[in-house]
Amino acid sequence: KLKSICKVPDGTYLPVLVRLCLIAADDTVKNIRDVYEGVFKKLLKDNNVGQKLDDAAALCIETYWKNGTRSFAVAALPAERRTTVELLINAQLLVGTVRNSISGQPQELAFFHDSMQSFLTAVGLFRQPNAWSHLERAAGDPVFMKGRSDLSGEVGSELFQMCIAVYGPKEMLRDQLRAD
Repeated sequence: KLKSICKVPDGTYLPVLVRLCLIAADDTVKNIRDVYEGVFKKLLKDNNVGQKLDDAAALCIETYWKNGTRSFAVAALPAERRTTVELLINAQLLVGTVRNSISGQPQELAFFHDSMQSFLTAVGLFRQPNAWSHLERAAGDPVFMKGRSDLSGEVGSELFQMCIAVYGPKEMLRDQLRAD
C-alpha cells in the first residue's frame, strides 16, 4: 500500500515520499495527505495534533500564501505565532536558513521540505470559509508555479497538487474543478 503512494505516474519512486512514508508508516496511511499528516504527528511526538496542525497551517497562510516566498523572517511574525514557530523548530519541521552571526539564533526559517509547507498551506486554505475559491490561484499564480510538483509528474504547482490531496469530498472537488 505504501509503495503505491510513493510512485509517480512514470512508475518510479519519489525519494521524498519514500522517506516520509518511512516516518509516517502505520495502518492509517492510505494516501499522500495521510503521509504528510502522519509525519507532522510523528515529528511532534503527539497524538493530539489538531490545534497544532491548525496553527502551523495558519502560519503558512500568513507567510507562503500571502507572499509566495518559502522562507520567512522570524522578526516579522506576530507574537501569537512565536509559540507555534518554537514548537515547529523543536520538532525539526522548521529549520534556520539565516542565523544571527552573534547569537546563532535563526533570523529566517523555512520548512525542512517545501512539500510540507505546501501541504500545511493546503490544509489552511481548505479550512477557510471560501476554500474552493483558492484553487485557481494555487494552480496558476506564477509565484506558486515556481514550486513544481513532483507528486503527480505532471504540470501544476506543488501547492495545487497538495490542494487536490487535501480538499474533499472528492466528488465535490471534481465538480468544482469541472466548473472552473
